[in-house]
Formats: sequence, C-alpha cells, structure tokens
Amino acid sequence: MAFGAELDAAYESGIMPAIKTDCGFESIRLDRVEHTENINDKILADIRRAQFLVADFTHHRNGVYFEAGFGLGLGKTVIWTCRKDNFQEHVHFDTRPYNHIQWETPVDLRVKLANRIRAVIPNAKRD
Repeated sequence: MAFGAELDAAYESGIMPAIKTDCGFESIRLDRVEHTENINDKILADIRRAQFLVADFTHHRNGVYFEAGFGLGLGKTVIWTCRKDNFQEHVHFDTRPYNHIQWETPVDLRVKLANRIRAVIPNAKRD
C-alpha cells in the first residue's frame, strides 16, 4: 500500500485488525519494522515467507503492482483492495479483472477484508 498519513487509518483500523484480530495472522507493514537490510531484499524475502498478501492499490504506487505480481508468480494468494474513489479511473487494466475489495472507510475495509480472508485462506480464525 501507499505509505503516508492519509492511509494510516486504513492500515491501523482496517487491514491490521482484519488480519491479526479477526483472522489470527501476523501483519507486517515493512515501514514499521526496524531492520538494517536492503529494503528491496527484505520486501522480496518477506513476500516469499508470507502465507498470503494484501495489496492495496489506493494511490496506485508502482511498488504495489510489482509486489502483487511477484507474489502471484510465487503462487501466493493475493487479496486485492482499493479505496472505492480510486478504483474506477485509476486501477490498471491488467489488474482490474482481479476481484478487488472496494472499500470506503477503514471499518468497511476491515469487515470486507476479514470476510475475504476467511473465505480464501484455509486456516483463518473464525468468529
């Protein structure tokens, strides 16, 4: 996802609690991890270790497209998300066919993401 104050709430109140609290997995957002490694190597290593990826395309950062594609190439499940007001005009035509979760608020994102994780990831925690 794009990093910055505008989307911090989407992570803190949407993505992270959906993954961790609601579904029982660890959530890693690399800009919040202390390390001394090359950032590119760290991203690729973490994607290799991940059970699944959540890729948010709000603001359409090129890195998100690369990282989602890398995950797909490794056979990882990628859960595609984008804030609704950014989806129609901006999501690239190559990724538009994927079933994106279109969200409007962090709470909306949390509910929809938890439902998607439970539907597609076999060992997700259930309510």
